[in-house]
Amino acid sequence: MSERFRERLAYGPPLIGTFIQVGHPCMAEFCAQLGLDFILIDCEHSPISLDTTQNMLMALKGSETLGLVRLPCGGPPYIAASLDIGADAIVVPQIKGAEDAREILAAALYPPHGRRGIGPGRSLNYGLAMAPDMDLHSGTSVVLQIETQGAVEEMKDILELPGLDMVFVGPGDLSCGLGIFGQFDHPTLTSSITGVLESAAAKGVPSGIFAMDSTMARYWIDRGVRLVTVASELFLLARETKRTIDAIRNQT
Repeated sequence: MSERFRERLAYGPPLIGTFIQVGHPCMAEFCAQLGLDFILIDCEHSPISLDTTQNMLMALKGSETLGLVRLPCGGPPYIAASLDIGADAIVVPQIKGAEDAREILAAALYPPHGRRGIGPGRSLNYGLAMAPDMDLHSGTSVVLQIETQGAVEEMKDILELPGLDMVFVGPGDLSCGLGIFGQFDHPTLTSSITGVLESAAAKGVPSGIFAMDSTMARYWIDRGVRLVTVASELFLLARETKRTIDAIRNQT
């Protein structure tokens, strides 16, 4: 399922999507009808279960919208299960450094490159796609979220690891670790992010980032990111709802 993710990262315009916090297939289908390039189902900060995630991915079938899943953590069971249910890519949060990244990739890749077990899940068409000559890793895309100082400091080692498809910067947690939470235009944060993006570009690894709004998204797109996750569907709904209600109340 991930080949189209890799192809669209490599070719065409940057991918634009949003985090999904509402765990329901209708939300996935609705976002696909809006024309988002991808949705990023947020299992880290939202109570979305594995079976609900699979149903949301299934709701995208037949659309051009990619289904990415941010895991609750980098535990091997979450990694294997989210790939097995057909995520176009998994996003693993809170990478602490190169050794942490190495363990995550080992859990995502099949032998001899890793230690993931083979199961007849949705990603392998429930077993019908399994064949001796198949490329098992064609259905495995792994994105590592760079949001700790340790990951930033060990970026060059992380980028050397085989099986890595993209690095995704989390400026919120990164700014928190730097003691400047939420100051997205702070020079120290901007410098750290720029260093990550430049290192990734030098190794030919695509990069992505979270953005609070269209201005922040455009800033980083102009600096080479290939994917931007803009806020979340609930944040966008809240912002527009409040703007509309305030405008009505302020009419004279």
